[in-house]
Amino acid sequence: MLWVRLAVFLLVGTVWARRVAGFLGAVVGAGLDQAGSGREAAGVGQAGEFADFGAVTQAALTLDGGDAAGTSTDRPSIFQNGVMTVDATPQRHPLLPVLAGSRAVLVGRDTPDPDADYGFGHGYESAVEATRALARTLVSPNIGTPLLEAHTEQLVRGESPEAVIEAVRRAAAAASDTLLFSYAATGPEHWETPEGAERWTEEPDSRRSVLGRVADLMRDSAATRLVVLLDCGSAQIAARHFTRPDPPAGHRHGAQLSLLGAGRVMLFGSEIDPFTSTLTKALQAGVDGGPEALNLVALGDAVRAKFTELRYLVENEYIPGAKELLVHGGHEVALGINRAFPPDDRDVALRYPPRYPGAFFAHPDAVSESEGY
Repeated sequence: MLWVRLAVFLLVGTVWARRVAGFLGAVVGAGLDQAGSGREAAGVGQAGEFADFGAVTQAALTLDGGDAAGTSTDRPSIFQNGVMTVDATPQRHPLLPVLAGSRAVLVGRDTPDPDADYGFGHGYESAVEATRALARTLVSPNIGTPLLEAHTEQLVRGESPEAVIEAVRRAAAAASDTLLFSYAATGPEHWETPEGAERWTEEPDSRRSVLGRVADLMRDSAATRLVVLLDCGSAQIAARHFTRPDPPAGHRHGAQLSLLGAGRVMLFGSEIDPFTSTLTKALQAGVDGGPEALNLVALGDAVRAKFTELRYLVENEYIPGAKELLVHGGHEVALGINRAFPPDDRDVALRYPPRYPGAFFAHPDAVSESEGY
Protein backbone atom coordinates (compact mmCIF):
# COMPACT_ATOMS: atom_id res chain seq x y z
CA MET A 1 0.00 0.00 0.00
CA LEU A 2 2.82 2.38 0.84
CA TRP A 3 4.41 1.67 -2.51
CA VAL A 4 1.16 2.39 -4.34
CA ARG A 5 0.66 5.64 -2.51
CA LEU A 6 4.23 6.70 -3.36
CA ALA A 7 3.71 5.87 -7.05
CA VAL A 8 0.47 7.88 -7.17
CA PHE A 9 2.18 10.84 -5.48
CA LEU A 10 5.06 10.80 -7.97
CA LEU A 11 2.63 10.59 -10.91
CA VAL A 12 0.59 13.56 -9.68
CA GLY A 13 3.73 15.52 -8.92
CA THR A 14 5.07 14.91 -12.41
CA VAL A 15 1.82 16.12 -13.98
CA TRP A 16 1.81 19.28 -11.88
CA ALA A 17 5.50 19.82 -12.57
CA ARG A 18 4.88 19.69 -16.31
CA ARG A 19 1.98 22.12 -15.99
CA VAL A 20 4.05 24.56 -13.91
CA ALA A 21 6.98 24.24 -16.32
CA GLY A 22 4.67 24.92 -19.27
CA PHE A 23 3.19 27.91 -17.52
CA LEU A 24 6.61 29.28 -16.62
CA GLY A 25 7.84 28.68 -20.15
CA ALA A 26 4.92 30.58 -21.57
CA VAL A 27 5.55 33.46 -19.23
CA VAL A 28 9.28 33.53 -19.99
CA GLY A 29 8.64 33.26 -23.71
CA ALA A 30 6.25 36.16 -23.64
CA GLY A 31 8.76 38.19 -21.71
CA LEU A 32 11.48 37.39 -24.19
CA ASP A 33 9.22 38.28 -27.10
CA GLN A 34 8.35 41.57 -25.44
CA ALA A 35 11.99 42.30 -24.71
CA GLY A 36 12.91 41.48 -28.27
CA SER A 37 10.23 43.74 -29.55
CA GLY A 38 11.47 46.47 -27.21
CA ARG A 39 15.03 46.03 -28.41
CA GLU A 40 13.87 46.12 -31.98
CA ALA A 41 11.88 49.27 -31.32
CA ALA A 42 14.84 50.74 -29.50
CA GLY A 43 17.06 49.84 -32.38
CA VAL A 44 14.72 51.60 -34.78
CA GLY A 45 14.66 54.65 -32.52
CA GLN A 46 18.44 54.73 -32.30
CA ALA A 47 18.70 54.37 -36.02
CA GLY A 48 16.32 57.30 -36.41
CA GLU A 49 18.38 59.37 -34.01
CA PHE A 50 21.56 58.48 -35.83
CA ALA A 51 19.88 59.32 -39.10
CA ASP A 52 18.84 62.72 -37.76
CA PHE A 53 22.34 63.33 -36.43
CA GLY A 54 23.74 62.33 -39.76
CA ALA A 55 21.44 64.76 -41.50
CA VAL A 56 22.50 67.56 -39.15
CA THR A 57 26.15 66.68 -39.68
CA GLN A 58 25.61 66.63 -43.42
CA ALA A 59 23.98 70.07 -43.27
CA ALA A 60 26.70 71.45 -41.02
CA LEU A 61 29.45 70.16 -43.27
CA THR A 62 27.68 71.56 -46.29
CA LEU A 63 27.29 75.00 -44.69
CA ASP A 64 30.88 74.88 -43.58
CA GLY A 65 32.04 74.57 -47.15
CA GLY A 66 32.01 70.79 -47.74
CA ASP A 67 29.84 67.71 -47.79
CA ALA A 68 29.95 64.50 -45.79
CA ALA A 69 32.54 63.08 -48.16
CA GLY A 70 34.82 66.04 -47.56
CA THR A 71 34.34 67.70 -50.93
CA SER A 72 34.24 71.47 -50.97
CA THR A 73 31.36 73.66 -52.15
CA ASP A 74 31.01 77.29 -53.14
CA ARG A 75 28.73 78.21 -50.24
CA PRO A 76 29.99 80.73 -47.68
CA SER A 77 31.18 79.43 -44.35
CA ILE A 78 29.26 80.30 -41.19
CA PHE A 79 31.65 78.39 -38.94
CA GLN A 80 34.90 79.63 -37.47
CA ASN A 81 37.00 77.26 -35.38
CA GLY A 82 33.99 74.98 -35.05
CA VAL A 83 31.74 77.73 -33.70
CA MET A 84 28.78 79.09 -35.63
CA THR A 85 29.10 82.83 -36.11
CA VAL A 86 26.51 85.56 -36.68
CA ASP A 87 26.23 86.86 -40.23
CA ALA A 88 28.43 89.94 -40.37
CA THR A 89 26.50 91.52 -43.26
CA PRO A 90 23.31 93.09 -41.86
CA GLN A 91 20.43 94.24 -43.97
CA ARG A 92 21.23 97.63 -45.51
CA HIS A 93 18.92 100.54 -44.75
CA PRO A 94 16.89 101.41 -47.87
CA LEU A 95 17.65 105.14 -47.59
CA LEU A 96 21.39 104.54 -47.88
CA PRO A 97 22.84 104.66 -51.40
CA VAL A 98 23.09 101.33 -53.18
CA LEU A 99 26.82 100.66 -53.14
CA ALA A 100 27.24 99.21 -56.61
CA GLY A 101 25.11 101.85 -58.33
CA SER A 102 26.24 105.01 -56.53
CA ARG A 103 28.99 107.50 -57.36
CA ALA A 104 30.28 110.69 -55.72
CA VAL A 105 32.41 113.64 -56.82
CA LEU A 106 33.66 116.02 -54.14
CA VAL A 107 35.33 119.32 -55.10
CA GLY A 108 37.30 121.46 -52.66
CA ARG A 109 38.85 124.78 -53.70
CA ASP A 110 40.81 127.26 -51.60
CA THR A 111 41.38 130.52 -53.51
CA PRO A 112 43.41 133.23 -51.80
CA ASP A 113 41.72 136.60 -51.56
CA PRO A 114 44.32 139.39 -51.80
CA ASP A 115 41.83 141.99 -50.59
CA ALA A 116 40.83 140.13 -47.43
CA ASP A 117 41.77 141.64 -44.06
CA TYR A 118 41.50 138.89 -41.48
CA GLY A 119 42.81 141.04 -38.62
CA PHE A 120 43.43 138.73 -35.68
CA GLY A 121 41.23 136.00 -37.10
CA HIS A 122 42.02 132.78 -38.94
CA GLY A 123 40.08 133.47 -42.12
CA TYR A 124 37.83 130.93 -43.77
CA GLU A 125 37.93 127.29 -42.90
CA SER A 126 39.87 125.35 -45.53
CA ALA A 127 37.47 123.93 -48.08
CA VAL A 128 40.09 121.40 -49.15
CA GLU A 129 40.58 119.93 -45.68
CA ALA A 130 36.84 119.97 -44.97
CA THR A 131 36.18 118.12 -48.25
CA ARG A 132 38.81 115.50 -47.48
CA ALA A 133 37.29 114.89 -44.04
CA LEU A 134 33.81 114.57 -45.53
CA ALA A 135 35.06 112.09 -48.14
CA ARG A 136 36.67 109.92 -45.46
CA THR A 137 33.46 109.95 -43.44
CA LEU A 138 31.19 109.02 -46.36
CA VAL A 139 33.12 105.77 -46.89
CA SER A 140 33.44 104.90 -43.21
CA PRO A 141 31.90 101.65 -41.89
CA ASN A 142 31.22 103.48 -38.62
CA ILE A 143 28.19 105.11 -40.22
CA GLY A 144 27.15 102.20 -42.40
CA THR A 145 29.50 102.76 -45.38
CA PRO A 146 27.23 105.05 -47.39
CA LEU A 147 29.62 104.98 -50.38
CA LEU A 148 32.51 102.90 -51.62
CA GLU A 149 35.92 104.55 -51.64
CA ALA A 150 36.55 103.27 -55.17
CA HIS A 151 33.40 105.10 -56.33
CA THR A 152 34.24 108.40 -54.58
CA GLU A 153 36.46 110.90 -56.39
CA GLN A 154 38.06 113.91 -54.69
CA LEU A 155 39.18 116.97 -56.64
CA VAL A 156 41.08 119.04 -54.10
CA ARG A 157 44.30 119.95 -55.91
CA GLY A 158 43.12 122.94 -57.86
CA GLU A 159 41.75 120.97 -60.80
CA SER A 160 40.47 122.94 -63.75
CA PRO A 161 36.77 123.32 -64.52
CA GLU A 162 37.13 120.86 -67.41
CA ALA A 163 38.61 118.25 -65.05
CA VAL A 164 35.61 118.66 -62.75
CA ILE A 165 33.21 118.34 -65.68
CA GLU A 166 34.90 115.14 -66.86
CA ALA A 167 34.80 113.64 -63.36
CA VAL A 168 31.07 114.36 -63.09
CA ARG A 169 30.51 112.96 -66.59
CA ARG A 170 32.20 109.66 -65.64
CA ALA A 171 30.24 109.42 -62.40
CA ALA A 172 26.95 110.24 -64.12
CA ALA A 173 27.54 107.56 -66.73
CA ALA A 174 28.19 104.88 -64.08
CA ALA A 175 25.56 105.82 -61.48
CA SER A 176 22.23 104.02 -61.44
CA ASP A 177 21.03 104.77 -57.89
CA THR A 178 22.63 107.77 -56.17
CA LEU A 179 24.82 110.48 -57.70
CA LEU A 180 26.38 112.87 -55.16
CA PHE A 181 28.15 116.13 -55.96
CA SER A 182 29.75 118.28 -53.28
CA TYR A 183 31.24 121.71 -53.94
CA ALA A 184 33.09 123.67 -51.24
CA ALA A 185 35.11 126.80 -52.04
CA THR A 186 36.70 129.76 -50.30
CA GLY A 187 37.72 133.12 -51.74
CA PRO A 188 36.18 134.96 -54.66
CA GLU A 189 34.25 132.71 -57.00
CA HIS A 190 35.49 134.49 -60.12
CA TRP A 191 39.12 134.88 -59.11
CA GLU A 192 41.57 134.68 -62.05
CA THR A 193 38.73 133.94 -64.46
CA PRO A 194 39.33 135.57 -67.85
CA GLU A 195 36.61 137.82 -69.12
CA GLY A 196 34.11 135.78 -71.12
CA ALA A 197 35.45 132.45 -69.83
CA GLU A 198 33.58 129.90 -67.70
CA ARG A 199 32.88 130.76 -64.10
CA TRP A 200 32.05 128.42 -61.27
CA THR A 201 28.72 130.09 -60.53
CA GLU A 202 26.52 132.30 -62.65
CA GLU A 203 22.86 132.97 -63.10
CA PRO A 204 20.95 129.86 -64.23
CA ASP A 205 20.40 131.32 -67.72
CA SER A 206 24.13 131.80 -68.26
CA ARG A 207 26.02 129.24 -70.32
CA ARG A 208 29.36 130.06 -68.71
CA SER A 209 28.68 128.45 -65.33
CA VAL A 210 30.65 125.33 -64.44
CA LEU A 211 28.07 124.30 -61.86
CA GLY A 212 25.36 124.82 -64.47
CA ARG A 213 27.04 122.20 -66.67
CA VAL A 214 27.38 119.92 -63.66
CA ALA A 215 23.65 120.23 -63.03
CA ASP A 216 22.88 119.32 -66.66
CA LEU A 217 25.09 116.22 -66.48
CA MET A 218 23.39 115.10 -63.30
CA ARG A 219 19.95 115.51 -64.87
CA ASP A 220 21.04 113.40 -67.84
CA SER A 221 22.30 110.62 -65.59
CA ALA A 222 20.40 107.37 -65.09
CA ALA A 223 20.69 107.87 -61.31
CA THR A 224 17.36 107.86 -59.51
CA ARG A 225 18.55 109.98 -56.57
CA LEU A 226 20.64 113.16 -56.92
CA VAL A 227 22.43 114.67 -53.92
CA VAL A 228 24.04 118.14 -53.99
CA LEU A 229 26.06 119.72 -51.16
CA LEU A 230 27.08 123.37 -51.54
CA ASP A 231 29.44 125.37 -49.31
CA CYS A 232 30.53 128.56 -51.00
CA GLY A 233 30.02 132.30 -50.91
CA SER A 234 27.47 132.23 -53.74
CA ALA A 235 25.59 129.14 -52.59
CA GLN A 236 22.17 130.68 -53.22
CA ILE A 237 23.03 131.41 -56.85
CA ALA A 238 24.68 128.01 -57.31
CA ALA A 239 21.64 126.20 -55.91
CA ARG A 240 19.42 127.62 -58.67
CA HIS A 241 21.24 125.55 -61.28
CA PHE A 242 20.06 122.38 -59.56
CA THR A 243 16.64 123.41 -58.28
CA ARG A 244 15.34 125.36 -61.30
CA PRO A 245 11.73 124.35 -61.92
CA ASP A 246 12.12 124.35 -65.69
CA PRO A 247 15.01 122.07 -66.70
CA PRO A 248 16.27 122.67 -70.23
CA ALA A 249 14.45 120.81 -72.98
CA GLY A 250 15.80 117.37 -73.71
CA HIS A 251 17.03 116.72 -70.18
CA ARG A 252 15.51 113.98 -68.08
CA HIS A 253 14.20 115.32 -64.78
CA GLY A 254 12.52 112.36 -63.11
CA ALA A 255 15.26 111.83 -60.49
CA GLN A 256 14.69 112.91 -56.91
CA LEU A 257 16.87 115.88 -55.92
CA SER A 258 18.16 116.40 -52.38
CA LEU A 259 20.15 119.58 -51.82
CA LEU A 260 21.74 120.96 -48.67
CA GLY A 261 24.05 123.93 -48.53
CA ALA A 262 25.03 127.26 -46.99
CA GLY A 263 27.03 130.37 -47.70
CA ARG A 264 30.21 131.39 -45.91
CA VAL A 265 30.28 134.12 -43.27
CA MET A 266 33.17 135.59 -41.27
CA LEU A 267 33.04 137.45 -37.95
CA PHE A 268 36.06 139.27 -36.52
CA GLY A 269 38.29 137.78 -39.19
CA SER A 270 37.27 134.15 -38.66
CA GLU A 271 34.57 132.04 -40.24
CA ILE A 272 31.70 131.15 -37.99
CA ASP A 273 29.23 128.36 -38.61
CA PRO A 274 31.36 126.34 -41.07
CA PHE A 275 28.98 124.13 -43.01
CA THR A 276 30.98 121.21 -44.43
CA SER A 277 32.93 120.41 -41.27
CA THR A 278 29.79 120.71 -39.12
CA LEU A 279 27.93 118.33 -41.44
CA THR A 280 30.83 115.88 -41.21
CA LYS A 281 30.82 116.00 -37.42
CA ALA A 282 27.07 115.39 -37.36
CA LEU A 283 27.61 112.21 -39.38
CA GLN A 284 30.47 111.12 -37.14
CA ALA A 285 28.78 111.82 -33.81
CA GLY A 286 25.16 111.07 -34.65
CA VAL A 287 22.00 112.97 -33.75
CA ASP A 288 20.44 112.43 -30.36
CA GLY A 289 16.75 111.78 -30.91
CA GLY A 290 17.21 111.68 -34.67
CA PRO A 291 16.08 108.95 -37.07
CA GLU A 292 17.90 105.68 -37.66
CA ALA A 293 19.17 106.83 -41.05
CA LEU A 294 20.28 110.46 -41.34
CA ASN A 295 18.65 111.93 -44.42
CA LEU A 296 19.44 115.47 -45.53
CA VAL A 297 16.47 116.96 -43.68
CA ALA A 298 17.62 115.44 -40.37
CA LEU A 299 21.21 116.49 -41.04
CA GLY A 300 20.11 120.02 -41.87
CA ASP A 301 18.19 120.29 -38.59
CA ALA A 302 21.20 118.95 -36.67
CA VAL A 303 23.56 121.46 -38.32
CA ARG A 304 21.18 124.32 -37.48
CA ALA A 305 21.03 123.06 -33.91
CA LYS A 306 24.83 123.18 -33.69
CA PHE A 307 24.84 126.74 -35.03
CA THR A 308 22.22 127.67 -32.43
CA GLU A 309 24.17 125.97 -29.66
CA LEU A 310 27.19 128.11 -30.51
CA ARG A 311 25.16 131.23 -29.72
CA TYR A 312 24.57 129.99 -26.18
CA LEU A 313 28.21 129.09 -25.66
CA VAL A 314 29.65 132.40 -26.91
CA GLU A 315 28.66 135.36 -24.77
CA ASN A 316 28.96 138.10 -27.36
CA GLU A 317 26.19 140.53 -28.10
CA TYR A 318 27.60 141.23 -31.53
CA ILE A 319 27.42 137.68 -32.81
CA PRO A 320 24.70 137.45 -35.47
CA GLY A 321 22.01 134.85 -35.66
CA ALA A 322 22.66 131.47 -37.17
CA LYS A 323 22.94 131.58 -40.94
CA GLU A 324 20.23 130.05 -43.04
CA LEU A 325 20.67 126.72 -44.73
CA LEU A 326 19.55 125.88 -48.24
CA VAL A 327 17.37 122.77 -48.18
CA HIS A 328 15.58 121.15 -51.09
CA GLY A 329 13.95 117.72 -50.80
CA GLY A 330 16.14 115.62 -48.57
CA HIS A 331 13.80 112.84 -47.46
CA GLU A 332 14.73 110.37 -50.17
CA VAL A 333 18.37 109.59 -49.34
CA ALA A 334 20.51 109.21 -46.20
CA LEU A 335 24.22 109.90 -45.90
CA GLY A 336 24.79 107.60 -42.93
CA ILE A 337 23.40 105.55 -40.09
CA ASN A 338 22.75 107.53 -36.91
CA ARG A 339 25.38 106.49 -34.37
CA ALA A 340 23.27 107.94 -31.57
CA PHE A 341 20.20 105.94 -32.53
CA PRO A 342 19.34 103.60 -29.61
CA PRO A 343 18.69 100.00 -30.74
CA ASP A 344 15.70 98.28 -29.17
CA ASP A 345 17.16 94.78 -28.92
CA ARG A 346 20.43 92.92 -29.06
CA ASP A 347 19.93 91.64 -32.60
CA VAL A 348 19.57 95.19 -33.85
CA ALA A 349 22.42 96.39 -31.65
CA LEU A 350 24.81 94.04 -33.43
CA ARG A 351 24.29 96.09 -36.58
CA TYR A 352 25.48 99.36 -35.06
CA PRO A 353 28.75 100.62 -33.60
CA PRO A 354 28.86 101.92 -30.01
CA ARG A 355 27.26 105.29 -29.41
CA TYR A 356 29.65 108.16 -30.01
CA PRO A 357 29.91 110.88 -27.34
CA GLY A 358 28.91 114.40 -28.22
CA ALA A 359 25.87 113.62 -30.35
CA PHE A 360 24.18 116.60 -31.97
CA PHE A 361 20.81 117.99 -30.94
CA ALA A 362 18.07 116.97 -33.35
CA HIS A 363 16.61 120.48 -33.76
CA PRO A 364 17.36 124.07 -32.69
CA ASP A 365 14.32 123.96 -30.40
CA ALA A 366 15.96 121.11 -28.48
CA VAL A 367 18.93 123.41 -27.81
CA SER A 368 16.63 126.08 -26.39
CA GLU A 369 14.91 123.56 -24.15
CA SER A 370 18.27 122.27 -22.93
CA GLU A 371 19.46 125.77 -22.13
CA GLY A 372 16.23 126.55 -20.26
CA TYR A 373 14.78 129.05 -22.68
